[in-house]
Amino acid sequence: NNTYTASNNTATHTIPNAAGCDSVITLDLTINYSTSATDVITACDSYTWIDNNTYTASNNTATHIIPNAAGCDSVITLDLTINYSTSATDVITACDSYTWIDNNTYTASNNTATHTIPNAAGCDSVITLDLTINYSTSATDVITACDSYTWIDNNTYTASNNTATHIIPNAIGCDSVITLDLTINYSTSATDVITACDSYTWIDNNTYTASNNTATHTIPNAAGCDSVITLDLTINYSTSATDAITACGSYTWIDGNVYTSSNNTAMYTIPNAVGCDSVITLDLTINTVDVTTSVSDITISSNAGNATYQWLDCSNNMAVIAGETGQSFTPAANGMYAVEVSENGCIDTSDCVTISSVGIAESKLNDQLVLYPNPNQGKFTILFDQMQEEVTVELQTITGQLIDATNYVNAKELSISISEPSGTYLVVIRNPQGENRIIRVVKE
Repeated sequence: NNTYTASNNTATHTIPNAAGCDSVITLDLTINYSTSATDVITACDSYTWIDNNTYTASNNTATHIIPNAAGCDSVITLDLTINYSTSATDVITACDSYTWIDNNTYTASNNTATHTIPNAAGCDSVITLDLTINYSTSATDVITACDSYTWIDNNTYTASNNTATHIIPNAIGCDSVITLDLTINYSTSATDVITACDSYTWIDNNTYTASNNTATHTIPNAAGCDSVITLDLTINYSTSATDAITACGSYTWIDGNVYTSSNNTAMYTIPNAVGCDSVITLDLTINTVDVTTSVSDITISSNAGNATYQWLDCSNNMAVIAGETGQSFTPAANGMYAVEVSENGCIDTSDCVTISSVGIAESKLNDQLVLYPNPNQGKFTILFDQMQEEVTVELQTITGQLIDATNYVNAKELSISISEPSGTYLVVIRNPQGENRIIRVVKE
């Protein structure tokens, strides 16, 4: 009846044996012991233990008994730690392509690929890829510039270039490769050589009145760049002069006009030595010679005073009559006579006057007619103050050569034509009474 908790091989006990004698029993006791243990387990998500229970949460209270090696109870206590698998989405934005943790290279967006790796607790971590692939871009920057251009790469180019590149982020953050297509045009310079008179209004809208070689003006050239023009201006000047002329009767000036009277207002412009206007003002004095004559009886007088005179024989080819240099002349014989008058530095000759009454009565024909117009264009009129029963009209050269002679009856007004070339002619008018009238006529 003793309880032994340890092995014993000395205790004895006597009990009657089958024969009624003492039976001394010696105890040879071996005490084995029950055992206990803790089963420390770490598992992911769930764990099925030796008790066939599946645990999905950590547990440190469950026990289970099994025989130990000595055949005694072995009480095992569960110390279970349940860790959990995790999942995550790997949100990635990349340019052109992306090599993920699964070592795959993706060139397009992807939201289905997965990859499993241990998490911090040693369980599966299932990662889902959420990949956005953006793409790099390329562009050409076409630029035209003058002389030089500083591009986005901070380089200054002085010549055309179509190979330079520069990378900047595009709108989605990827590379934007820009290629330069640069055309360099160049500014030009020129000198505008101008010669002008008095003043010149240049392309700068300034009016220059003196020579200038420093003014500049900038305009676009054919390439659209600056064209710097330097003015090389020579200003020459116009001149003025007065052409003082004294002429007899009429004068044809440089302007081609024939002046028959004095004139100090006419002007004419010609180039001077430097090619500018030379304004010439005419100061013309026209001297005239009074070649009118008057006849008294058989004496012819020049109406010009303070002149020099020379009387001429019209019938003898305008021969000089020797010694006849007075203002009046009385011929010794009938004929046609004129006077050459020198006056105011000019010389002119009067009309021939016919003297036919030397030794006879005075002719009245001189006072009975007029001839007009004179000068004329080849047609003139002879108008008598009274009807002439008979009259002869002769047309002669200035030397007295007969060209034509026509008789008229009952003449009052005669229209005469000169078919000869332009020049001076003698018109001789005769009547049956021997009266003559000689008139010098000019056909222009």
